[in-house]
Amino acid sequence: MTNEQISAPDFLNLLKNDETLISLDVRSEAEFAKASIPQGLNVPILNNTHRKTVGITYKMMGQEAAISIGHELVSPIKETMISSWQASLQHLHPDHRFLYCWRGGLRSQMAAQWLSESGFRVRRVEGGYKALRRELHHSLSDSYELILLTGLTGSGKTRLLQRFSKSEQLDLEAFARHRGSAFGPVVGEGQPSQQSFENLLGLRVYHPSPLYIVEHEGRCVGKILIPQQFLERMNQAPLVFLEKSMEERVHHIYGEYVERPLADGKVTVQALREILLGQLLRIKRRLGGVHFGEIEKAMLTAFTTPPTLSAHSGWIRDLLLHYYDRQYNYAIAHAPSPIIFRGDEEACTQFLQERLRCAHKAK
Repeated sequence: MTNEQISAPDFLNLLKNDETLISLDVRSEAEFAKASIPQGLNVPILNNTHRKTVGITYKMMGQEAAISIGHELVSPIKETMISSWQASLQHLHPDHRFLYCWRGGLRSQMAAQWLSESGFRVRRVEGGYKALRRELHHSLSDSYELILLTGLTGSGKTRLLQRFSKSEQLDLEAFARHRGSAFGPVVGEGQPSQQSFENLLGLRVYHPSPLYIVEHEGRCVGKILIPQQFLERMNQAPLVFLEKSMEERVHHIYGEYVERPLADGKVTVQALREILLGQLLRIKRRLGGVHFGEIEKAMLTAFTTPPTLSAHSGWIRDLLLHYYDRQYNYAIAHAPSPIIFRGDEEACTQFLQERLRCAHKAK
């Protein structure tokens, strides 16, 4: 059985169109944490400690000695590694079993050779992570247009966005695992690395659709920076404004930030209270002392009773009025592109569907 390869573009074409496709990333845990490819599974051939030892040997004694020490380190765990890799990929068709390392070098060659010798077919991605990263970075500059969905906080923009297929919308907040505000961290989840976010966005626009709907965002989504070339495209995109009443917005915020985290069992009432108070404290200066004190008091009072919409609506309404609406009104007043449509959820959906149809016809 030969040591087969697949080009980075061909692999990415398969990956974009198959959400069940898992690939083996045999880089170290630290490399994977810093940057990964969507749907990649990290089962390193050299762990962090091994990689450090090999690196020191390379600097002191050269490549041949480094390769030799690498073999010595992994030989005792060879059979365990082979079994682990096979278990990770055996559910996939033999044509869809792939692995890669940093740049398609010795680590992926060794892993592929071991698997091949055991009778297990797998293909290496030519150029490894580095080639995949380059392709995905370039895809951000491909030819496609955006239309921005905007509206006051709590209007349900993400919910509307999810009415559309993945070939029609880009959910930046889902990619960043953050709701894009001071209260944006998702309970129980951390954010991805910057490169991992960019790679996921790049994959979604790899061989792009002519038009994507994107939620109106600032420069950052939590700690994640929107790539400059994509941000420039956002700044040139027209806006569609989703209209909702204050009552609807308060209800939506309560569901997203209080009811759902508690119902999912990700956090206790006491822990959620501390999380929200901590997030409120971060915007104390921008709120002003008086508004901060009033909202903090209302929030503390709300958490002394079983969670209900009526108990929490006061502090949510005040937070929207005195912080989020002020921030949004300033941002929209300075937006470089015009609002081309306003309406409720159904009206905005119909308008966006028509824009998508026109974009595909013109393609």
